[in-house]
Amino acid sequence: MHIYVVLAACGGHLQATDRVKHLYSHSKYGDHNYENRADCDWSIEAEPGRNVHLTFLTFELEDEQDCGYDYVEVYSGLDASGPSYGRFCGNSVSK
Repeated sequence: MHIYVVLAACGGHLQATDRVKHLYSHSKYGDHNYENRADCDWSIEAEPGRNVHLTFLTFELEDEQDCGYDYVEVYSGLDASGPSYGRFCGNSVSK
């Protein structure tokens, strides 16, 4: 399941589909900085028995050893109460 959205806002609830699609993290995606203290929460829901597959084509956040400032964290479930698949920062999600 994959997602395609071009956004004018930060965060939302999305339904996964069988087609490969792209999600842009915030309305200023590209060469522009995101807002200070931005907190974008995305819920991506798949049909029962299906999974969501995330691939980051570009990834660039503040690089800090414990990802305490800017980060992306991926959870299983519709909120942060589910298990975390990891917290990522810097310019790579291969940590």
